[in-house]
Amino acid sequence: MSIDEFLEEYIDKVISYQDMSKIKTLVYHCKSFLNHSELLDKPTQALMLGRIGIIQYYRGIDKEAKYFLEKSLAILGDFNNRYLSQSATFLAYLGNTYKDLGDYEKAKNLLERSLATYRKHFSKDHIQSAWVMVYLGNIYRKLGEYEKSKSILEKSISVLKKEDTKNAHLTWALETLGVLYRSIGEHEKARVLLEECLQIFKKINENHVDIEWILENLGIIYGEMGDYQKARDTLEESLLAYKKSFNDDYVYIASCLYRLGVAYIRVEEYKKAKTTLEKSLAIYEKEYGKNHIDTARVINELGKLYLKEKNFDLAEKNLEKALFLFEQSKHPDIYEVLEDLGELYLQKSRQKKIKEANAPSQFFTVQAINYLRRALEILKIHFPENSIYMKRIQEKLKQIESL
Repeated sequence: MSIDEFLEEYIDKVISYQDMSKIKTLVYHCKSFLNHSELLDKPTQALMLGRIGIIQYYRGIDKEAKYFLEKSLAILGDFNNRYLSQSATFLAYLGNTYKDLGDYEKAKNLLERSLATYRKHFSKDHIQSAWVMVYLGNIYRKLGEYEKSKSILEKSISVLKKEDTKNAHLTWALETLGVLYRSIGEHEKARVLLEECLQIFKKINENHVDIEWILENLGIIYGEMGDYQKARDTLEESLLAYKKSFNDDYVYIASCLYRLGVAYIRVEEYKKAKTTLEKSLAIYEKEYGKNHIDTARVINELGKLYLKEKNFDLAEKNLEKALFLFEQSKHPDIYEVLEDLGELYLQKSRQKKIKEANAPSQFFTVQAINYLRRALEILKIHFPENSIYMKRIQEKLKQIESL
């Protein structure tokens, strides 16, 4: 067995259990091998670099992961088609690294290249193809391409049901489908699927990194289903789990902080909500920049917080800023910002009536209706026909228009 084959087998075993404590020990050993480059030929060096990139990806050290994976692929490119399987794998991990760095379009392109390589040179039912399809489905979801996401995830699951004898990849694919269900408002489907996946991963390894992601999404679902206390508690548990695996300023932490901030708003812990959301925003602005879609989500939530506190000026400022960023990205989740702006103008209308002895507040009401109608049109294009979000906005419009 070659050095690379040994490391590949060992890394696969460690990654399959997602034990971060074991993953960390691999880096030192791999770099030690590379320090003796005179003993390694170019392909072996390239494969070693790729393995280190994969390890750093799982550790959340994305800039290093990007460096090692790109260097590996550059060397392997000189050897024609001799290392197609490894190149496709490294392309997939590089795509996921770009996803964690916030460049979703680049991530999509790399994952599509990886999948095309597998499909061209290997069986269409190749388990690695199905693995890449799950990652690609996740990226389509992040980009708001929900139908594409659902289609490719269902295809990957059909392959994994036949090929994944250990069941870990299949469970992960089902988990990703559950997160998609959560995104499009099918919360009961999502809850059942994610709770089943959580129990399976706990049996595999109590420290499995997927557990914190499942907990985060279950927390979101519990909140959407009205169990706000359970949502808060689950998200706090998720945050603690993330902090065992990643640095406090990592984007996974930012995501969980954002969701926890939402939960704090719902249980009316506004001071905690503001602190938590501001921490999330600081990480996203540092890692992704001020114009990124995930940054916009936090800004929107801060706008909702100010609205709860009846600070209409700050609410409007944040919501308008979030709207601008969502418009730049053309993401369908813009419906949420439009719905929040509709609520802002509805509250302004009510306030004006109270302050001015029931004087006409038609302007604010019309603004509220216009925002809600825009939100409804977007939902009709991108979301299922029976979406709970669509029903909610239709009910709001019905109530306003009946006044």
